[in-house]
Amino acid sequence: MSEPVRAYRLGAGTALELMGEDDRPVRRLQEITLFLKDTPAAARPCGGIGTWDRPAAQLGASSVNDGTLVVDPVGQRLWFRPGPVAR
Repeated sequence: MSEPVRAYRLGAGTALELMGEDDRPVRRLQEITLFLKDTPAAARPCGGIGTWDRPAAQLGASSVNDGTLVVDPVGQRLWFRPGPVAR
């Protein structure tokens, strides 16, 4: 079964920001492609993020692989501590 997916690329000079509790960015991601999934009714029993009734997002590991990411699914929170800047 296939799912219709639309891809959107952020414009030049535009970044996706992961925000901290202080409303300041902890990570700016540029050259990002966003995918919008439109899960067909027949695929809904399979579950997954495309079946949720509220907006959600998935990030590739490469977005955070140079730091520490802690996820609390019960509290619906996550923490990210960037690692040292590569030179």
